[in-house]
Amino acid sequence: VIALEAEATVIKAQKDAVDSMNAAVNIGIPKGSTLYFAVDCDPYDEEIEKYVLVYFKELKRILTSYGNLYEIGVYGTRNVCKTVYDSGYAKFAYVADASTGFSGNMGFKMPECWAFDQFRVSVKNDEIYVGNVQIDKVAVSGIDGAVSRLDKNVQTEYEIRKEAAPKMSNFIIMFLEFF
Repeated sequence: VIALEAEATVIKAQKDAVDSMNAAVNIGIPKGSTLYFAVDCDPYDEEIEKYVLVYFKELKRILTSYGNLYEIGVYGTRNVCKTVYDSGYAKFAYVADASTGFSGNMGFKMPECWAFDQFRVSVKNDEIYVGNVQIDKVAVSGIDGAVSRLDKNVQTEYEIRKEAAPKMSNFIIMFLEFF
């Protein structure tokens, strides 16, 4: 069962990598920007090892095969962010510090690679909105410049890199189409 779960993790990472690049390119996110991938739960060390690192290793492999058009960022607890960063699979971290009850935040220092720190989720009577979108409170370190403009020229470069990227096996493509 664990082998199947690990294989499913790899396949999910492949799909997420391609889907996120397609979405970023389609809206014009400039090359070199960071795409953050969320671990929106509280995994223990053994789960981080078995699933999270396997997932991020595959993300990195896929994004690298496209010529590193985008950087990889991780969203999660302090423990998740530090572990993924220390393993070389993410450049920046978006720390889910608002989840104060998560064990992955308790007793762990803020990772050196933190770019964003979600320290408070909006609650009733303390809500911030931009249009109809509710905004959480987030500290910014400044190490990730984020996105300040869109660039439609990124599509041309992406198409060239996509042609050069290794093709996924037919099995994986059929599996992804099934979902």
